[in-house]
Amino acid sequence: MAASDVTGVLDEDHRELRALFSRWYRTPDFAGQQEIVRRAVATELRHALVVRNHLKPALQEAAADVAEDLLLLQNHVEAVMNHLDEASRNDVNYHLLVIRLINDLRFQMHREETDVFPRIRAALSEEVHASLADRLEESKRDAPGWPEGRSDDAPPFSDQADRSVPLVERVTAWLADD
Repeated sequence: MAASDVTGVLDEDHRELRALFSRWYRTPDFAGQQEIVRRAVATELRHALVVRNHLKPALQEAAADVAEDLLLLQNHVEAVMNHLDEASRNDVNYHLLVIRLINDLRFQMHREETDVFPRIRAALSEEVHASLADRLEESKRDAPGWPEGRSDDAPPFSDQADRSVPLVERVTAWLADD
C-alpha cells in the first residue's frame, strides 16, 4: 500500500535505523555490532539515493532551500561513514565513530522530521506528494536491501576492499550492482 505522503515513505527508513541503533546498543559481541553498523550504513545510503534521485529534483523546482538542507545533512553523515571506514576495527576510535554516526543520524532524522519534512509538505501539492510517494516506494522496493548472508565478505566492507575509494561510494556501487 502506498504511503499518502512522501515524508511517510522516508520516515520508514528512520524507524528502521532507530531499530538498528537499539539493537547495536544491546548487542554484546563486536561481530554482531559490525553487522548492524553495515546494515545501518546500507539503509542510510539507500535512503540518500532515493532522496537524491527523486525528491531533490522535485524540490529543486518548488523549494530549492529544502533540497539543499537535505543534502547538507546527508553529506555530513556520509563524511562520518567514511571516517568510520578508515578507522581500524581494533581501534578504540571505531566505537567512538559508531556512536558519533548514531548520534549524527539521530540528529539528521530529528531535523528532517521537525524542520525539513514540514517544509516539504508545505512546498509540494497533494498530487506531487502522492506521485513522489509512489516513486519513492517503488525505488526503495527495487533497490537492493541487505541480503541475508552478506557480512564480512561483502566487498564494500571486507578487508580486501579498495580503501582508496570512500566507503560511501563503495556501498552505493554495491547496492546498485544487486
